[in-house]
Amino acid sequence: MSPTLVPASARSRQVASPLKAAAALLGLGVLVSPSAARAQLHADASAQVGVEKRFLGGRAAGVSDADPGVRAELRGHLAAFPFVRVGAYGAFAFAPQAGSGRTLGSLGLHARAISPLPRTERFSVWLSVGAGYARALSTPAGSGGFLEIPVGIGAGYKLRRPVSLFADLQSTFGAAHHGAAYATGAGKDTVALAFALGVLVDF
Repeated sequence: MSPTLVPASARSRQVASPLKAAAALLGLGVLVSPSAARAQLHADASAQVGVEKRFLGGRAAGVSDADPGVRAELRGHLAAFPFVRVGAYGAFAFAPQAGSGRTLGSLGLHARAISPLPRTERFSVWLSVGAGYARALSTPAGSGGFLEIPVGIGAGYKLRRPVSLFADLQSTFGAAHHGAAYATGAGKDTVALAFALGVLVDF
């Protein structure tokens, strides 16, 4: 029995078909990949302002504690993992105190872990933690600085994509105080408790 001969044109079509399919898949991948990358890249920025009470430790007799004051804060994050965002923060705080009051500025790293439950299309809850350096720009005793660790819990409600309103409850712990502001008996910013309202924008 003689072998069946396949015309050259048919063989060309048989070879070309898989090549065309591969080229089509490659082209589709090139078009889809940037869109997928953009979809996976999430970021947010927020601004908040609220009331903060600083508790001064190690005060000498006659040195008054700080009264409730104001704290304003800016934050920005990038998505690192699902439900986890990392970034930075900057804050300014003023607390009335006998004399000139206490004015502080701080910068540091910040992370936010969004809880999967309870979570809806509009409502979300998260925990946050940071590590930074705070500078006491002016206090009754002078200036100085310390390391701070803010820890908080927040809840947000999405008004309209991409804008959310949120509430934030935060405790800030201070350590390694130095400078004239924290001389013996002047009082150290050991703990602060703040409640703030803010606006968050998702990108």
